[in-house]
Amino acid sequence: LYQGKVLRNLGVAYLRAFERRDDDKEAVHKALACLQQAWRLVQQPGNQRLIASVELELGAAAKSLGRYDEALTHYQSRADRCLRFGWAHPLALTLNNLGEIFFLRGDWNLAARAYDTGLAILTRLPNPDPYEEADVWANLAQLYQAQGRMAEAVAASDAAIRLVETLRNPLQGESVRIGFLGSRIQVYEQRVLLDLARGDAHAGLTTLERAK
Repeated sequence: LYQGKVLRNLGVAYLRAFERRDDDKEAVHKALACLQQAWRLVQQPGNQRLIASVELELGAAAKSLGRYDEALTHYQSRADRCLRFGWAHPLALTLNNLGEIFFLRGDWNLAARAYDTGLAILTRLPNPDPYEEADVWANLAQLYQAQGRMAEAVAASDAAIRLVETLRNPLQGESVRIGFLGSRIQVYEQRVLLDLARGDAHAGLTTLERAK
């Protein structure tokens, strides 16, 4: 069991190194190997949350390699597990992941349904998760833009940025701010691209200043 946990953590480390551009794509293959080995080791009764955690990272690794069908299988398995055990917050996160895969596959209606359902769950949680909520809104903005629904894309992007900026204010210490904004800066990057797609360079510059 502990070997499984260590391998899961090692897989996550390799995956984050790739996502942060500190390593090349070989890191994802290393992550996948670690996570697959972890999966085999944690298959014991009573380890459902650990199994679900490994499923989440397996999906992320498969997505990074462009294996969308494989990622979909892992995420759907995790979603089923969340439903079976009544885990609302993990289910919302998984629906967001599923939405991303559906979007990449061009299944836009399924993506919208996954995002909307995940967002509905997040807004009903007794302990809100504005981090994940901002991510879902950003994903919705990307989807709406792809569909040519620019006004809705702007509204969704506004919601994502509003959440990020609300959370930013109380953060103490430079390292904490860097860690938080380093993972959220893509919300601003996406908005700049949306502003440019709308032909509004001035708005894009304003977004850049807000990001700074």
